[in-house]
Amino acid sequence: MSTNKIQNMKKNLIAVTICLLIGIIASTQSFSQGTKVKAEQGTVVRVKSLADISSKDAKSGDLVDFVCAEDIFIGGKLIIKENASVFARIEEAEKAKSGGKQGSIKIAFEGIKAVDGQKIPLRSVKGTTEGKSTVGSTVALSLVVSPLFLLKKGKEVNLPKGHLLEAYLAQDVEIVVQ
Repeated sequence: MSTNKIQNMKKNLIAVTICLLIGIIASTQSFSQGTKVKAEQGTVVRVKSLADISSKDAKSGDLVDFVCAEDIFIGGKLIIKENASVFARIEEAEKAKSGGKQGSIKIAFEGIKAVDGQKIPLRSVKGTTEGKSTVGSTVALSLVVSPLFLLKKGKEVNLPKGHLLEAYLAQDVEIVVQ
């Protein structure tokens, strides 16, 4: 090969390398700068349990596995992907007791990952999910049968795997989207 051809090949290789670098830099800048979308406090986030949860076994402080049940869009832009991890824990749990007192579970949804990687704070559902009370039926039964009605136990709360609940964005937040 002639020296002239080698020099032309080197020039072409350098030109292609420079073009590739410019393209990579431009694409990473546009990704990191992206469009900002404002998600408002109170935006509903439907979440799905990944395991069974029962007031019989749950303890205050236990971590519980939830994911986002569906893609969430603001202004046509995806802000939270379906199956994004939800940070949640058992805030309070009470087993069912005698006298017909039902079990209860209070779940605190603390946050979820947005498409830009930031953790968005969530607030929980309206308080406690409660099991079916049997107090009324136990009292009525006791009048007819005997004072042993206080031994009848209430029902446990059981949330099956895949159970859907709602959480809400705890504050306004800006999310970088593409």
